[in-house]
Amino acid sequence: MSNNVQRPAVLDNLGSSQINEMEQFAQENNRQSFDLTVKSYGWDKQTCDAVWQHLTHRASQDEAQRAFGNQQSQGGSNQMSAS
Repeated sequence: MSNNVQRPAVLDNLGSSQINEMEQFAQENNRQSFDLTVKSYGWDKQTCDAVWQHLTHRASQDEAQRAFGNQQSQGGSNQMSAS
């Protein structure tokens, strides 16, 4: 399976507040609220699943980058203190 999840084109038709709301659901792993929200958009199951996968993949990447970035900056400051 590829590490890159392509951004579904259907997201280009949404406003930033709609995308922010869906991103929040993905960060909270709240698929039920996500499904209730996108039901009003008239998306088919395949589109809903593709958007959910994209958003949850992004949320996971963001978490990993924050954790890795924190470790790097902590490690960097420890190295600087030891000098």
